[in-house]
Amino acid sequence: MNVLWYKNPAEDKNAALPVGNGRLGALVYGRTGHEVIDLFEESVWSGIKAKRDNTEAKNHLKEIRAMLNKNNVSEAQELLLESFTALPSEQTKYLGAGSLHLDFYTSETYGLNSSSGIRSNSFENGTSYKRELDLSSAIVTTFFSKDMNVKNTADFSENAFGSSITYTREVFVSSASDVIVVHIAASTPNSIYFRAYLENENISFMRAIGQDTICATSVTGIPYCTMLTATTSGGSVKSRGGALIVEGADDVTLYIDIETAFAKRKYLKKGGNVSDSQKSLIRFVEDLALQKVCFALGASYQNLKKSHIADYSALYENTPKLSLSESENEFCTEDILYSGEHEKELSEIYYNYSKYLYISSSAVRGKLPPLEKGLWTVNERYNLKGGMNVYLPGVSLDIPLCDKNVFAFLKRLYKNGKTTSNAMFGIDGFAAFASSDIWGDSSPNGTDFLQSYWVLGACRVALLVREYFEYTLDKKFLKKNFYILENAVSFAENFLSLKDDASCVCVSPSCVSSVKEEGEYITNYNREDNVLLYRLFNAYLESAKDLSKVPSSAELVKCRSMLEKLGDIENYNEEKKLNLKELPLNMQKENFKNLCYMKDAVVQSYIRDGVVCVEFLANATKLWKNGSIKAAALKGNIYADVSWKDGSIEEARVYAKPGTKFMENLDVVYLGRHYTARITEGSLDILNILPSTV
Repeated sequence: MNVLWYKNPAEDKNAALPVGNGRLGALVYGRTGHEVIDLFEESVWSGIKAKRDNTEAKNHLKEIRAMLNKNNVSEAQELLLESFTALPSEQTKYLGAGSLHLDFYTSETYGLNSSSGIRSNSFENGTSYKRELDLSSAIVTTFFSKDMNVKNTADFSENAFGSSITYTREVFVSSASDVIVVHIAASTPNSIYFRAYLENENISFMRAIGQDTICATSVTGIPYCTMLTATTSGGSVKSRGGALIVEGADDVTLYIDIETAFAKRKYLKKGGNVSDSQKSLIRFVEDLALQKVCFALGASYQNLKKSHIADYSALYENTPKLSLSESENEFCTEDILYSGEHEKELSEIYYNYSKYLYISSSAVRGKLPPLEKGLWTVNERYNLKGGMNVYLPGVSLDIPLCDKNVFAFLKRLYKNGKTTSNAMFGIDGFAAFASSDIWGDSSPNGTDFLQSYWVLGACRVALLVREYFEYTLDKKFLKKNFYILENAVSFAENFLSLKDDASCVCVSPSCVSSVKEEGEYITNYNREDNVLLYRLFNAYLESAKDLSKVPSSAELVKCRSMLEKLGDIENYNEEKKLNLKELPLNMQKENFKNLCYMKDAVVQSYIRDGVVCVEFLANATKLWKNGSIKAAALKGNIYADVSWKDGSIEEARVYAKPGTKFMENLDVVYLGRHYTARITEGSLDILNILPSTV
């Protein structure tokens, strides 16, 4: 199941179909007479870096804790609001880059008859319609036919049917040329007419560059430019005002690029606080965007499409493949979603779609980690409390290049977090709150007691270092990034207050998952936080051991004391929920998380005492009776192929890629029982170690 297809245009952006190459993205609605394509670029954010740490925090933390110990929660919350709220209170946020509008007409329907300036629909008498997203090629295609007045002949095209004309639009984002490509074709020559223009509430300047190119520039937030150029076969293209007019063309290709000042090294290094004039920044983004579209024009559309499919397929096809449906039919996506008769098809296409979204949000051209909802949802920030950044799907999908953006971002967050730890808490280490922005902001965002003041953001993201190492066994990477773990642990040790009368760690301020009393949101104790801390201290000690680093005796005592207080948490497992009946195929925040959960339902892994524990069919048979997964990446730098039938393993193999370093010793778990095993010569047939009765 690799195709999403629909019988009608999208009514809103949740139903629009996304494309992207990590840096650039687009949402395609698939409308006939007036097409809309929303545009995105990962570094279009609302502002420059600001120093926001509230230095009052370190003067009042003890007082807040004392109030909580006396159960004076409302007073503690008042003081927390005043002393921990950042100055200014809000971080910058991700913005959209506006929309491309394509207002179509025919030679017979030229002229406007509406007060809005949008042409009345010239394609209301269509005879057929289909829009689709091919997940294996990352191309959105819209097909529709329209009755025509001209008698059809064999001279028109093999795609002309009877007395109708068929229009085809293809949209993708090229990795090679790094532009958004829109191709419009018709089955009849000289039949493509439309006006193309850009809309964006943040546009500051708009102008034409020659007869085939227009650009729109914004200086709201990080300066950026959207460049649009058109090339036609047959017919004509000309600029008029702020639009491109195409008339009588056989086919048309549009190239769109969006460039921001974030691409300028000095601008990035200084967080946007540069002395460059506004004019020089505008000139920089316009020149860069124009270069990109001109470069794209040098290749034919077919060559661009061919190279795009090759680049994307190399990523998509080399990721784990989950097969659940035995049907070869490509059902209409709306039928899969709402009929209730295609649960296996829904699961399989949801997995493939989530994988597609992750690749399209982060791969190849992207320089930033993807947001929870991908490239295509605005007003977002990086969720450090438990969002996309925590799961590293790239490494578990064997696309580690995607996760490199996470660690490049983490360096910026770390630098700011060192300042926050000292300014707000008066201690050494690495501190961050619940969210961050493009600049790696480590201060609190907003004034929401359930989110803003959670202090363990650095502890959460530091675990990514250990997670990546456990999948790849890359000691150079671990050595290079160990400082992040080390400083997160340093902050945690100095910030936490150990209780003498209970086996727990006090964390304050922190939020609770459920409110104790009406209006009470913060507490000294939170079990989920303690689970996180337990994992952090363990990750630090295990990483030091792997690198043959010997912490000081005082450091060891402190770490072990923390773990002793948290000892009852060792076997705690976070509940992983996956409700297949609540999986809409749109940019919901659970897409990336469920991608990991679905793989883990079949085969999951963790490392303990130098042994890789691999559990098969932990939850898969509760969800799917039959199925298979291939090339599932596991910790220990190994992979698994698994198939099952009627709820039982049919075939299972664990293996390593030739010439790679991997962990040989396994603890295989199946049906709740453990079996000791060893990978020899790079491969192990799991059925050989299971009793014949199983």
